[in-house]
Amino acid sequence: MSKTKNIINLGEDFEEKRNLEQGEYYKEFKTLRECYGKWSEAKENIYNYYKNLLNNNTDKVENYGIRSYNANVITLHAIVEKNNKKYYLVITPSYNWFNEIGE
Repeated sequence: MSKTKNIINLGEDFEEKRNLEQGEYYKEFKTLRECYGKWSEAKENIYNYYKNLLNNNTDKVENYGIRSYNANVITLHAIVEKNNKKYYLVITPSYNWFNEIGE
């Protein structure tokens, strides 16, 4: 018996992951400038690509920025609204995750 994946499309598919960590640590949405003195064009392209994707495919982007980073990889996260629902998103190089935020 296969488990059905819950997917939403916000310009790209995001798969539901109910146990996403949303603690105090992840309430910071950092910019590239806050994380790096100098950053690669690839990081800037990825950062801007997802910023534009979410702005164009959701009703509202409440927060957006870098969740974690190192010299090679950035993980992005956002809080967005779509169709009167609020979602917490995590964007990694391998996965796009979402979790619906209850009021």
